[in-house]
Amino acid sequence: MNEVFELMAVEKLVPHENINHDAANELHQKLLRDNAWTDPIVVSREGFVILDGHHRFEIAKRMHLKFVPAYVVDYDSDSIELRQWGTEDDMDKLAVLAAARNKTMFPPKSTQHTFLKELQRTNICLSVLR
Repeated sequence: MNEVFELMAVEKLVPHENINHDAANELHQKLLRDNAWTDPIVVSREGFVILDGHHRFEIAKRMHLKFVPAYVVDYDSDSIELRQWGTEDDMDKLAVLAAARNKTMFPPKSTQHTFLKELQRTNICLSVLR
């Protein structure tokens, strides 16, 4: 998959999917309680499209964080699979990139990316990301 870990500027990230505000509120409370970022966002190398972590991205914006832990990956890799959330139905990666580029968002939890390589979690204090 050839992933690279970095603290990425929030302003560079491009979503392709809307969020569920109740889920975002719960996540926000958890991050405040833990005062640490544990699950990096995953973005495509091409265009920094968010593949996994739309709710985390929303919380980073709410908290006015400048950076988030992120894995930058080669979206063309066969080790990244894309399905419609909760089904075995394949989706088109190009449609995800186009939605981000055109700012035509998918509904919340429409896409489910699976990474055949396990990505490491983090434990970064929120003050480092401000």
